Amino acid sequence: LKEFLITEEKKNNKEKINVLLPARMLWDKGVGEFVEAARILKEKYSNIAEFILAGNVDKGNRAGISEAELLAWNKEGVVKWIGFQKDMIALLQSAHIVVLPSYREGLPKSLIEACAIGRPIITTDVPGCREVVDHGINGFLVAKQSAEDLAEKIAMLINDTSLRLAMGQAGRKKAEAEFSIQNVIDKTFEIYEQ
Repeated sequence: LKEFLITEEKKNNKEKINVLLPARMLWDKGVGEFVEAARILKEKYSNIAEFILAGNVDKGNRAGISEAELLAWNKEGVVKWIGFQKDMIALLQSAHIVVLPSYREGLPKSLIEACAIGRPIITTDVPGCREVVDHGINGFLVAKQSAEDLAEKIAMLINDTSLRLAMGQAGRKKAEAEFSIQNVIDKTFEIYEQ
């Protein structure tokens, strides 16, 4: 929380809303659904939003998406793949909406970091992911493997700046209340004491 400080939304030089998926480029991270949601929204929002994939290709993983596929999506203009990014703070600060439509997670650090920065999040209603979102408060939960549900929730946040900002503020409060280092330490000691 001391590094990932809440920051105001920034417009990029094209004045577009950045919708970011930060993860390894794996099918089971929901990358395919994100790309399909971008396709659904692209015609209506092409001058308003940019859909960004940030993460490495995982060549050794059976669920890995090939670099050729990512480059093809880039060339098509449906998403912008920017590869691995070392500075997650700057990346999240440049985002307006953070999305992780994963099929399963432990507890996604990228969503916790997005909350700390003050960004609304959209993720799947699956264990691990759902623990970071209070649906309708700091973001939205969507059905697993549903590009349509994902597109609908992204559109809601693209269209409503005040909702994005309110959800971002609520996300920061959730990060402070539930995911601070001190909170984790206190809960760990409680377990030891029991």
